[in-house]
Amino acid sequence: MYPMISILFVDDEPGILDAVRMYLEDTGLCRVDTVQSASEAQEKLQKRPYDAIIADYIMPDVDGIRFLQIVRKQYGDIPFILYTGVDREEVLIEAINNGVNFYLQKGGDPLPQFAELLHIIEQAVEKKKAEQELKKRNEDLVSANQKLSQALQELTATKNELDERNQELTRQQEVLNQSHKALKEANKQLNLLSSITRHDILNRIMVLNGYLSIIREESNDPAIAEYLNVLDSATNAIKSQIAFTRIYQDLGTQEPQWIPVQSLVSTLRIPEPVHFEKRLDDIEIYADPITGNVFENLLDNTIRHGSHVTRIRYATHPGPGTLSITWEDDGAGIAEDEKEKIFGRGYGKNTGLGLFLVREILSLTGIGIRETGKEGEGARFEILVPEGKWRYRNRT
Repeated sequence: MYPMISILFVDDEPGILDAVRMYLEDTGLCRVDTVQSASEAQEKLQKRPYDAIIADYIMPDVDGIRFLQIVRKQYGDIPFILYTGVDREEVLIEAINNGVNFYLQKGGDPLPQFAELLHIIEQAVEKKKAEQELKKRNEDLVSANQKLSQALQELTATKNELDERNQELTRQQEVLNQSHKALKEANKQLNLLSSITRHDILNRIMVLNGYLSIIREESNDPAIAEYLNVLDSATNAIKSQIAFTRIYQDLGTQEPQWIPVQSLVSTLRIPEPVHFEKRLDDIEIYADPITGNVFENLLDNTIRHGSHVTRIRYATHPGPGTLSITWEDDGAGIAEDEKEKIFGRGYGKNTGLGLFLVREILSLTGIGIRETGKEGEGARFEILVPEGKWRYRNRT
């Protein structure tokens, strides 16, 4: 059974305090302390820790933003939810800039809104627990590596090991170093993804709230159809963003593996008119287990931007050191001044994350990617696998 979530709720309206407290505690998931001012809240915080804080914006002593600043300075990253009837863009922007976790506007049917508030609380608390667990795992990994390094030094100092055993230990150490580096890079990518997702979703929620206000004020205006179209577009963008980050939530959390090049495209669904040609050597690469998503993104990029694509070629080109894997199409191609920009975060007509994350996934094991096609003749993505990260299969 999971422990109850302890919540401090700050609002100068007793009716709201009682209604929210009763709803949350009736779920059996939360225990709620209520106060009517930020000063009372600070007294509570000095006496005991809380899993999350809910606060109104307009309060008698200091407003919700100032209280958020105090909490961040004195108590760190406690999940903080601004729950207010104020509908002003500058308030939302200031809250985001000061590290608010969620922003929920009061109004409408209370039961669905209280349910949304509960969902937000659970999300924020689970996210913080996951971050603490990830930090602890990283610390344990560093400690384990330090102990292993010390053990290896002691074994070397004894000079009693056989040459074969020494070689095996060296190989194990190299594998461990690769795994450790990949895990460190994964932590960086997860933090980056969290930041990107939170920022983009909040921006789209801002759009939704703005147009909802317009609809409420001008419900009889013929332009409402246009506003609804914009609202639908923003909602779809949010759904797309959430689905996208769900795909990549396991980025770097597993150790790299030797993956056959053939298997990376085995699940792709090539559109019916497009001819898919493969010219592959029997080769495998050392890469993150979700590297197959690289080619899903390349296919999506081809279909979205290639215009008149009729052929895609997927091929390997082994060299004396580096392996080149190419993905080519006969579509519109990419302009010379955009060849590097397309890998930047936010560049493009959709989420702007596809090719950016392609490069990030490959970089976890030192693999690079570049675009070398010609505008008007088709796009050509060249994936460069360094020596030691690729090998022929079934060869001695």
